[in-house]
Amino acid sequence: MRLRGHDVLIQAFTLPHHRKVSQADWEKYAGKAGYTKNQGFYVYRERRLIIHGTWFGLARQTEATKLSRVRIDTPRELDQHWKIDVKKASAQLPPELRDHLRSLVERIGATSKRVYTYRGRIITDDKRLPVWNRVQQAGEIRYRLNLEHPVLAQLIEDVAPSMAERIRDALELAAAALPIDALVVDLSGKPEEVSGAEISAEALRNVAITTYRQLSSATEAPEKRIIDMMSVIDPFRTRFQQVREMLADEFGWVDA
Repeated sequence: MRLRGHDVLIQAFTLPHHRKVSQADWEKYAGKAGYTKNQGFYVYRERRLIIHGTWFGLARQTEATKLSRVRIDTPRELDQHWKIDVKKASAQLPPELRDHLRSLVERIGATSKRVYTYRGRIITDDKRLPVWNRVQQAGEIRYRLNLEHPVLAQLIEDVAPSMAERIRDALELAAAALPIDALVVDLSGKPEEVSGAEISAEALRNVAITTYRQLSSATEAPEKRIIDMMSVIDPFRTRFQQVREMLADEFGWVDA
């Protein structure tokens, strides 16, 4: 954009979720101060970094926006407007840029938050079959077990009504007891070390077979389509080659 007759380059970035990069890259991108403290504007004067890790009062540094970065390159002719000192070690945001950057911060902040909330949000595309639904209602966000998930639905369907009610109560208890406070603390520290419980090979096989059968019955979709659907949902997604082999063995396929 133009400021006082000079070009100011502004580039916004959202760093990748920790599951999308290697451990080495995740630690490298964090920097010495960590993701939360390093979020914000990075102001360069003639390609030399002057100040970084600040939102200039336009937003707070939060866990939800820790992946957001904005690079600003400004020419030396604008030093007085940025109040860049003689040592080239500090700067202040020119008033003319404040409104433009405030709207930019709001947009990229929303993008950064989506990187973390995408996996848990309530899904309108039922092909993803989440085990957990993220429900936003009346200013609150709640996580609820998806009782329409093929495995849970089959479990409830296979038992007597009185037992089905007890199963629903047990699942509701588990969802209500989700350790939110502990999760917030763990994810604000080292999210790359936080993961779901391990599932045994036998349990994975049983769940995969049940899910396949339920999807086949409910959707009447072709085999390949069901396989594609299962490849993007947990817990199959991260061990899908193993799941393919299990399904091939169960149903006698040459290639799942």
